[in-house]
Amino acid sequence: MKNYELYVMRDGLNAVPNNVSYIDEKKKGIVNFKLAVSKNKRMLHSHLKDVEEAIEPSEDYSDYRGKEQELSKKFCRKDKDGKNIVIPIIEGTRKAEKYDIEGKDDPESDYSLDFKLLAEKFKQAIEERKKQMEKFDEFLEEESAFKPYMIPFVLVPDDIPQVAMDGVLFIIDEEITKKKKK
Repeated sequence: MKNYELYVMRDGLNAVPNNVSYIDEKKKGIVNFKLAVSKNKRMLHSHLKDVEEAIEPSEDYSDYRGKEQELSKKFCRKDKDGKNIVIPIIEGTRKAEKYDIEGKDDPESDYSLDFKLLAEKFKQAIEERKKQMEKFDEFLEEESAFKPYMIPFVLVPDDIPQVAMDGVLFIIDEEITKKKKK
């Protein structure tokens, strides 16, 4: 399993609803399934904690992002109600929003000139963050040392949503499932 799959697993396990059930009354094991989900969530949290701390931005970079946000808000396009127009984006493993900036593509616009000065002031913090995120991207592609608590497929509830199944898939042990069928 690659490290990026740990985030897929985490998101999926977090999406498992509290009220899952079995359609077939003969099927037993909801408590064991919930135990496996809880155990894996706890182990994943512990495993990813150090990684999450390692990718926290520096104080200087956070200061830069705050000033960049202020600048972006100042030059952001507005909708008919006067609210800032934002565009959804993904940064690493996190969902975020980006302002729709007027004059962003014009190097001579007030926004571009102010942004250039800001970026120059925080050049070192920006470079450090870029290197930090490159290392994180490399980490995501590496094989993970994480070992999930495994369960047989028979314990997976019938009404589990797809987004949850994307995470549960990582904790299903095919060997246990095959042995149970015999």
